[in-house]
Amino acid sequence: MRGAAAKGPVGMDAIRRGAAIGLLLALTAAAGARSPGPVGPLEFREVALRQAVAQVFAGRAEQAIVLPDVAAYPVTIAFERVTLASAVEQLARSAGVEVRREGPVLVFGRAEGAHAAPEALAEIVRAAGDRLRLRLVHFPLGRAATLVSQQIGGAVRVPPELVDGRITLTWEGAPDRRAAEALAAAAGAELVERDGGLTLAPPPVRMIVEGTRDRVTLDLCRAPFTAVAERVARLLGVALAVRAGVPETPVTFTVRDIPADLALRLLARWADATADEGVVVRIAEGVATFGPPVRAAAGSVRVTLDLVDIPLRHALRLLFFGSGVAYAVQPDVPDVPITLSVENVELTVALRTLVSVAARTQPGLTYWKERDVYVIGIRRPS
Repeated sequence: MRGAAAKGPVGMDAIRRGAAIGLLLALTAAAGARSPGPVGPLEFREVALRQAVAQVFAGRAEQAIVLPDVAAYPVTIAFERVTLASAVEQLARSAGVEVRREGPVLVFGRAEGAHAAPEALAEIVRAAGDRLRLRLVHFPLGRAATLVSQQIGGAVRVPPELVDGRITLTWEGAPDRRAAEALAAAAGAELVERDGGLTLAPPPVRMIVEGTRDRVTLDLCRAPFTAVAERVARLLGVALAVRAGVPETPVTFTVRDIPADLALRLLARWADATADEGVVVRIAEGVATFGPPVRAAAGSVRVTLDLVDIPLRHALRLLFFGSGVAYAVQPDVPDVPITLSVENVELTVALRTLVSVAARTQPGLTYWKERDVYVIGIRRPS
């Protein structure tokens, strides 16, 4: 997975500003669309982002996905009857993530430049009256189960497919089975009795892929990535190719009535969240190809890029990944979509071409070099 856990809250002020700017740009694209009713009142205190987003979007026509690498990021926030745009912006700020619009779907993912996840934290206290207080923040599920087992005097087992997951949970109650039930709920699992102990059983696999060449609906829970991609590609009428380096990450999200090619891009975003080298999808000549976007030739900074409707900041990250070359994007630069294909060219040629493509949508966009850093920004009239 890209990035490593580190001490301190995720995201610096600049990262949070960038996340807010990205969110506002995403929501601006929806201006003039349906006017949803207010959200709230709601209050979250160290609740996993996945759960907070589910509550905010419950019963609404608007759609959202929380990518797996940020699903357990903690959210602490309260609001009274605010617009959906405001609620989403506040969620993103609290969690230190960014929100990008992919067609009609809002995607919550890691903020540009945020290389550290929230610090893993566990606090377990026996309070007066033999009460147990649990506070787990972005904490590994396997280790959490061990700590809870010690407190309730019985084993709480976690199967291999869940053991590396992360949870965020604040709970207080009796030191008994109910603590294990809270742990299971935070993990999206079911608590079952098995072999004389308690086991966190993952939810059953669900893979519903329906629609036509034009519009599809996906209802997925722990669905195999390649199998889902195959079904969507079949509906779209194209073959599927999955290159080495694309993780077989179980997919859990629901989207309704979206273009089939967008469904493939969302699957790429999901896989990209846990891939070492990133994942993009290219649909060309009757084939949908998932794979790492950048290839660096030995001994020189040469790259291959194959991008279709990739947000500018994401495209730049893919361009510079593994190159050892530093870059920065000024905060007022919009995330215009990039479609670009170059093969085995010098990085500077690819950068010039990419910025030229973006400038067709955002006039004045350019880049320059400050010492050893490439800066992407907007040239202002003098």
